[in-house]
Amino acid sequence: MNKTRLLFIVQAMLLSAAAYLILALVVAVIIVNFFGSDHPHNMDEVLYFVLPMFAVPIGLLVGLIFGIIIKNNDFKRLKKLIVYSLGVLVIVCALLLLVLLNY
Repeated sequence: MNKTRLLFIVQAMLLSAAAYLILALVVAVIIVNFFGSDHPHNMDEVLYFVLPMFAVPIGLLVGLIFGIIIKNNDFKRLKKLIVYSLGVLVIVCALLLLVLLNY
C-alpha cells in the first residue's frame, strides 16, 4: 500500500466521521426541540452527547469501507457515496422513530 492510498483512506474516514457527526447533531436538535418533554427529570440534552458518540464510530467505519472499496482514489465518488449513506441513515432513523413513537 503506497502513501497516497493510505492518505486517501484516512481522508475518507475523517470526511465520513465529520458528516456523520453533523448529521447526529442535527438529529439531536430536531428530537430535543420537537419531541422534548417539559418534565423536570427529563434528560433530552443527553442526546447531544449520545448520538454523536454512536455516529462518529459508524462514520469512521463507513469511511474505512468506502476508502478501501474505491480503487482509484476518486474523491468525487467518495463524497457521493457518503451522501448516499447519509440518506440511507436518515431514512432508517426516520422509520425507527416512527416505530418507537407508535409504542
